[in-house]
Amino acid sequence: MREARSSRRTHNLSATLSPRPKGLLRGGRLSAAYAVLMSATLLALISCDRPFVEISEPEIEIVEPDLSEVLDVTRIQMKVRASSFRPIDRVLLGDEPMEFDPETGLWMSLADLKNGLNELVVTAFDIDDVSSQDTAVAVVLSPQFTPNAPDLPRGIGDHAAILTSGGDLLVTGGAFQANGEALDVAFISSPAGAPFEELPSGLQNARLGHTMTNLPDGRVLIAGGTLRGTINDVLVLVTEAEVFDPSTREFSELIVAGDPIRRAHHSAGGELGSSGFILDLYGGRGDIRYRPQPAIGIRQDIRSFLLRNDSLISFTAAPGPFLGQPISGHTQVVVSDRDAFEPAEFLFHGTDFGPDFRESISFTVDFADPLGLIPVDAGKTQEARTHHVSVAVTDGLVITLGGSGPNRDAPLGSVELYVDRRREFLRVPLNQTSPLRRSGHSATKLSDGRIIIVGGFLTGGNSTSLSEYLLISTD
Repeated sequence: MREARSSRRTHNLSATLSPRPKGLLRGGRLSAAYAVLMSATLLALISCDRPFVEISEPEIEIVEPDLSEVLDVTRIQMKVRASSFRPIDRVLLGDEPMEFDPETGLWMSLADLKNGLNELVVTAFDIDDVSSQDTAVAVVLSPQFTPNAPDLPRGIGDHAAILTSGGDLLVTGGAFQANGEALDVAFISSPAGAPFEELPSGLQNARLGHTMTNLPDGRVLIAGGTLRGTINDVLVLVTEAEVFDPSTREFSELIVAGDPIRRAHHSAGGELGSSGFILDLYGGRGDIRYRPQPAIGIRQDIRSFLLRNDSLISFTAAPGPFLGQPISGHTQVVVSDRDAFEPAEFLFHGTDFGPDFRESISFTVDFADPLGLIPVDAGKTQEARTHHVSVAVTDGLVITLGGSGPNRDAPLGSVELYVDRRREFLRVPLNQTSPLRRSGHSATKLSDGRIIIVGGFLTGGNSTSLSEYLLISTD
């Protein structure tokens, strides 16, 4: 019985050649080691009772199902094409043999999947028992949108929303119209999922396009934003920071030490360091120069601030170190599970729409990497979008929906899923229910796994008070 020779691969079905061993050629003459090696090889060939044949591994192609989109069924018919210059002897799906159909030339087998991520290992053998292996990654999700979520007392868009550490849903700021004037309103759903109520003590500063971040002491930190949707001057940028105290339901200002925060439609992350809580702000539209004169543009820098004694202390001058590419109206989502306030790996993605170009930007950064903040490409989204929402469904899966293209008055209704295992964005078919088309909205995952989508701008730029739940089962 001949020993099977195999090559294992994931996704990439092309063979990899080993580099030439170093040190075999010196000064134009064969080294002694190389001469010994060639002699041994020649003797082996002479003593072999069969002609030498180059090992060529079978090629594997997944024909069905289409794995470029999310599946909504848990049983599929797997169809595979395996080929080699020698006849294919057998193909396995996992440990089970697949059946060959001579009419189509395909190998077929039924496969049972679970909700979430599935890895399907296909191994093909030729008649000489030379094998190759491919791992196909399939995702099963059946998103459902239901309109029974609590609506806001009035319509707003470009607001910010967060699930507080105490389990309340806090919504702040925004505007009545796309590119309109900012509001100082604040609403709370306590506990999250209960009817919203407007807080009599609103924001200290009206703002839209800002961020909110939970603090270790249970408060919420609010940073950045703008006084109006159209940003043509640094004077409309909100430089003051503030905190929300759930115990008093009031907002109070924080001192910002160092260069002011001048950005809106950015993203934020936080972690607990040895010196205290650190706030990171990335991207957005704002001041890209500061000195000698401010200049409005799309930022690509990241700035870090230490929270100490209710003051935000900047670690660096502005602009900060560059990270990735200039981007605004994007999302930043934790890709993998982490303990609260620990450094995390984030997915950043969105689209930079210029006057005559568009550039979709997607990358991940592991803030726990000891080598530093290194952007890693995460592929292109299925549809170019900005002012969308993204939420981590489970470890390694991030769902994105809504937003708009270059025209904010025409929101999108499509949904896609980022799969970290494949570093790809997959289409999500909407066979049962569809979300309301909106941009500048918010999406927050609640403690029971439901995702609540709130407010935003509809077609024409008018805001809405409507909310809906997104239900996704990953069990």
